[in-house]
Amino acid sequence: MPTSNFVIPQDLEQDTARLRTYAVQYSMTVVFANYGGPSGGLASAGQSAIWSEKGELLTRLEASGSGIAVAIESDNGWCARAIMLGGS
Repeated sequence: MPTSNFVIPQDLEQDTARLRTYAVQYSMTVVFANYGGPSGGLASAGQSAIWSEKGELLTRLEASGSGIAVAIESDNGWCARAIMLGGS
């Protein structure tokens, strides 16, 4: 289940806990894409992330800046990586 959001720092813990719960409850991988910089006068929490179907945090980006979270599942399990890109 991919989700694209604009989550502020104060709401990050609650919102990501909910996404982790969905991963476990529905046995599905959850991808959270959050903006990595301020917009409209509000700070964004960034920290895009991916959780496995068991609720395991596979990877998470930093709080600010551009990047991509990648996770690949194989017969040997998950391989995941957060890649931060140059510039914000």
